Parts: sequence; C-alpha cells; structure tokens
Amino acid sequence: MTDEERIKELIVKELELFIRAHGWDDKVVQEALLEVAKNHLWKKGLWVRMKVVFIILAATGSLASVIAVISNLFGLEFRK
Repeated sequence: MTDEERIKELIVKELELFIRAHGWDDKVVQEALLEVAKNHLWKKGLWVRMKVVFIILAATGSLASVIAVISNLFGLEFRK
C-alpha cells in the first residue's frame, strides 16, 4: 500500500469517527458535501469565465491592430 492510499484510508476512518461522534445522519453529510462541491465549482467556473473574457479582449485588440495596419497600407485613416 502506498503512502497516498494510507493517507486516504486514514482520512476516511477519521471522518467516519467524526460523523458518528456528532450523530450526523447521511442527509446532513450529503448536504455539506454538496455545498462544498458547489463552492468549488463556482470558483472554478469564475476563473474559466474570466479567462474567456481575457481571450476575447486580446482577440479584439489583435483584430483591431490588423485592421489598422491593412487600412494604413491602402491609405485610409480613421482618425486624423
């Protein structure tokens, strides 16, 4: 058995003892785990949304630069 497996087994045993000691039923434990999962997903989802916004802003800036260079090649000016 690897160290990682032993640690996981110890954590499971300690959690079971903690749950039994406090007299929690399965519903309370499931609600707590769902709350933790929701918070984790929300944080992860927020980071993904921020990355998408940054990518869109970078793409918009790059596209605007390409348009400005091409228009200058043809002698068009958008501002004087």
